[in-house]
Amino acid sequence: MCRQIGEKWTDDDTWVYQCNDRGTDAPLVACKTKTGDEVPIGQNRTINALWYSCKGDDFKVKYEEEPHCTMNDTNGKAEGIQRIGQNQREGRFDWLCLETGRWVVGCYYKNETNHDVYLKIGETGYNGLVKHVCDRYKDYPGLVQYYAQIREDAHVKQPANKGKNENLPEPGEEKIGKKIERWLHETANNFIKNGEVRVKVRYLPKSRRAWEARTPSY
Repeated sequence: MCRQIGEKWTDDDTWVYQCNDRGTDAPLVACKTKTGDEVPIGQNRTINALWYSCKGDDFKVKYEEEPHCTMNDTNGKAEGIQRIGQNQREGRFDWLCLETGRWVVGCYYKNETNHDVYLKIGETGYNGLVKHVCDRYKDYPGLVQYYAQIREDAHVKQPANKGKNENLPEPGEEKIGKKIERWLHETANNFIKNGEVRVKVRYLPKSRRAWEARTPSY
């Protein structure tokens, strides 16, 4: 029963109840977003560029937030929002945001003029003597890899004065014999899943007691 008119509390981190009259059950009046803001029943709100909805009828209340992906910095901290259908480059990899999560769909490398060139997964590019590859890891198809190596159809000579052959890959991308340094997108299924709950439904009654006293039975 409500003890103080106007008092509010949140159940299950989402459902906001408010006391309107003493001695009565409190009705469900709003949905609380993960940002801590309240969206009254029957309304939509835009908060930090994302929409949130709290709709209800006589049978249920539905809370929903706009599907999106969260981008992380190099330390794993959230630093931005990626909308559904948007691409975002992070290092060598191109990420696509879908409702199921963020997927790697391609790789980048630099050509002779130092401009970025895009490769879809499964494609190969050539930069002089260097072959650039963006593909799934053969022993683990859930991983996307990028690597560069000297073209197999090219005969390479090092300068006689032991200088640097500028046509070869930079250190870290160099293939010597059978050694290839790879940059891998290390996720089990080639994507980072959206683990957050975007939709919740609460079935009514809309009212709920804040405190419930029961006489123990023996």
